[in-house]
Amino acid sequence: MVSRRTRFEVFKRDGFACQYCGRTPPAVLLELDHVFPQHPKDETRTPGTDSVDNLLSSCEDCNRGKSNIPLDEAPAALKTRLLKIQERREQLLEYEKALAAEERKTQKSMQEIDAIYSVAFPKWSLSDSFKNGTLRGFLAKLPRQTVQEAMQIAVARMPDEDRSIKYFCGICWKKIKSVESEV
Repeated sequence: MVSRRTRFEVFKRDGFACQYCGRTPPAVLLELDHVFPQHPKDETRTPGTDSVDNLLSSCEDCNRGKSNIPLDEAPAALKTRLLKIQERREQLLEYEKALAAEERKTQKSMQEIDAIYSVAFPKWSLSDSFKNGTLRGFLAKLPRQTVQEAMQIAVARMPDEDRSIKYFCGICWKKIKSVESEV
């Protein structure tokens, strides 16, 4: 039996928080948990002691959930959950890499289309709001080459910068509508 004094020494050392879930009083009632159980399930293991080094602050739920399994031995469900978490983390990392690569392609395409416009109208370039709104939307719905060709046609046929932008948008919307009607 652990003395009252030892219990409170452990609680103070652990900041009066469950070392598994972090909950604190008054939301939970703290107990002591033996890191190495006093009565291990595996009889080949040495029983744990009541020393401060073998005790942790634990709420009732966590202590009952751990039961008499040593901390160095994860339950099968926990191992499975850990593997799933690791898999999710790896998938998320790869997904973020794919998104970043896609964004780099989009940025490059927007620069190329802006260059077509700027060559035709040397004093002008596409605004950031146009590139990040309208142009990005066209690139999401149409192949890069189609959008570039639309800009080339627009600057070749329209003599001023404003009308060429409107014409460019008209070409792209017409292409989008034709693609959508085919589906």
